[in-house]
Amino acid sequence: MINRASKIVKGIKLTPKNMDSYEDCEIMADLMDDEMPKQIDDEDLRGLIQQMRKMHLEVRRINYKVYIDTAREIFGRIANRSSVLQYHQAEQLVKRISEEDIGGVKDPELRETLFRLKHIHDNIAEKKANVIRRMKLY
Repeated sequence: MINRASKIVKGIKLTPKNMDSYEDCEIMADLMDDEMPKQIDDEDLRGLIQQMRKMHLEVRRINYKVYIDTAREIFGRIANRSSVLQYHQAEQLVKRISEEDIGGVKDPELRETLFRLKHIHDNIAEKKANVIRRMKLY
């Protein structure tokens, strides 16, 4: 196995200096939903991203139980888990509300909630990483 990995590393000229660029490509392909690649005019890039997505799907299939168990645990923290759909609607609406308008909300708890919701994605990469760490797959 080490010989095969070594051959690939040498074949693509992978080094510590260019490794992050390769990993960024994987992450980007993984972040796209199934419809996004269809919007890419560059046929080669579109095909490459679709192939990467298929490869990641295979990895997920191996770990379906972990994904399902983690989803149950995360969604189980919400009293009415179907309200997550309304949460998303509120999140999208608050993006368009100015900080000044939120600051004018009289109820302090509501005001704080709206401010947090407006900035909920400020550290989204860290939040995604935390969910992935919780699954203990990597």
